[in-house]
Amino acid sequence: MFKKIGIIDRVLFSDYKNIIFIVIPVVLLITCLNSDYLIYLSLILLIIPVLFYNREVFLFFIIVSLLTLVGDVSEGLRVYVLIFSYTSLGYLFLNKYGFEFIKYPRVPKSVLLFLFFLFFSLFISSIFSKYTITGFIQIFYMSALFILMYLIYGMINSIREVKIFVYGLILASLIMASSAIYNMLASGADIYKLGVESHLRFLGLLSNVSAIGGYIAVVTPILVVSLLYTHNKKIKGIIWCAIVIECLGLITISSRGGMLSVFASCVFLFAVLNRKIFTAIIFISIPLLIAFFMTPWGEFIIAILRLDHGLSQRDSLWMLSIEMIKHNFFFGVGPGAWGKEMFNYFPVMLDSYAGQLFRNLYTVTGGVNNSHNFYLAFFSDMGILGLICSIALPVVYFKLCYKTIRKIKQRDNKIYLLILGASAIGVGMFIRGFIEEISLISYRLSVDIPFWTIFVIVIYIYQNYEDFNLKRSTH
Repeated sequence: MFKKIGIIDRVLFSDYKNIIFIVIPVVLLITCLNSDYLIYLSLILLIIPVLFYNREVFLFFIIVSLLTLVGDVSEGLRVYVLIFSYTSLGYLFLNKYGFEFIKYPRVPKSVLLFLFFLFFSLFISSIFSKYTITGFIQIFYMSALFILMYLIYGMINSIREVKIFVYGLILASLIMASSAIYNMLASGADIYKLGVESHLRFLGLLSNVSAIGGYIAVVTPILVVSLLYTHNKKIKGIIWCAIVIECLGLITISSRGGMLSVFASCVFLFAVLNRKIFTAIIFISIPLLIAFFMTPWGEFIIAILRLDHGLSQRDSLWMLSIEMIKHNFFFGVGPGAWGKEMFNYFPVMLDSYAGQLFRNLYTVTGGVNNSHNFYLAFFSDMGILGLICSIALPVVYFKLCYKTIRKIKQRDNKIYLLILGASAIGVGMFIRGFIEEISLISYRLSVDIPFWTIFVIVIYIYQNYEDFNLKRSTH
């Protein structure tokens, strides 16, 4: 079905350098438009690749649309994008593999065992829950995520497609960060007074700032790694601009989870790649940081990090989840049942300030698990089986990254850095999991896609490195 269109292929995907030049203009265009125009533009962007029958362009815009339009932009558009994406990817998958299951791309046993145990835990918890139907609905959402990820996995033929999906992640994250920055600038806010006096946080295309923080937490380590193997000064300048946009986005949304994740990822990268420089930076930074906090700008930094707010009621939410766990240790309250049970374990008075915040949180999120801790969220939802799942995920992820690095470390520096970047993403995201429950496995399709796309890329390289000459396929 798909034919190569030479001009489009050379302009967009002949080399990673070319696509970066279209990223910033598209980001600025989309974030400056209102939602109605955004819908029309998005529809056009989805249709154009189909009209040109260019597989790479098509896959690029599919991943971007899934990451940016399956959110809070429009309910109708969300349904359209999901139906369009699943149908088109499903058709391409069957067109490529047919029903010969032996040809289907294989998944490592450790990942299959994790998925089996995850769905087993979801099923058992749902059966023993008072909200069995709600549990089965969450199982459906979880199944939809992993079916989508497997379809994307099946579309990867070489490192060429890996690049396409990475570029899509970068563009989507820049759109999210830029939309938040644009909203802040459009409000005419004074960023210094905003941080010190009002503690407001600006939203982007997603109303959940933690979700936007998750996007940035996944993409920023990729951008940092890109600097290490990019020698072109112009391209380095563009990557630095992208990193600045991501950092400004984090400040604008005031996502402490995102900041923690990015910091942890970068510390890991520097510690692995050059420990001498890393140690020197630490010794130089500590006295400079202390001196900086003694200046008026220190007040601004404290406000941006919301250190004066303490844990922002996270400790109360943690206590709420812990109380649930005490009474539902073995099977949990059930997938998706946290919001239905939260008022039975309220750690504060309903008419107190914290109680009003929790009620508003319940209204805004629709009652999804808001433990603000990935491990507590799984524990409270699925009991001890959920806790095992939450611990097993980073174990499986890092084990696969480690095995892949061992395969390629001395053979392909670019791919080695890519997997090292994926490892750094895991470090940041799983540490972030102690204060955020979102963006790993959270029953919300679009916000979990970035992390799992990286996981799929790691799986592909691990499974296929011996069978493909990756160096040739990158050209």
